[in-house]
Amino acid sequence: MWVDLGQKAGPSAHWDCFRAEYGEDNGYFVCLTPDNSMDDIDAADADFNKAAAGLSDEDKNKMRDLRAAALEEDRTEIYSVNPAQSYVPESFVKADPAYWGPKGGAAAKPAAKKTTP
Repeated sequence: MWVDLGQKAGPSAHWDCFRAEYGEDNGYFVCLTPDNSMDDIDAADADFNKAAAGLSDEDKNKMRDLRAAALEEDRTEIYSVNPAQSYVPESFVKADPAYWGPKGGAAAKPAAKKTTP
């Protein structure tokens, strides 16, 4: 039902779900959305709410009950990828060298050490 609702919400509702295999309890899933900005998140939420407005009260109650039965915990975290701190395959760099490749300009200089008399 959630997937169908997401498809009705349109192309702004894009996400992937992964099952954690290491370091987490069995059955732990992580759902990720690749958004470029907070505007993308706002647009997806607005589209999802428009699609949900078309549900009957019975469907809303069923989805609410299924969600409560299926989820032990639900949280939202926002992360940002820093290309300088990322180790990505060469294919990523070739696909978008402006983002993943080294930036032009002089290398950053180390901060000057303060000397005390």
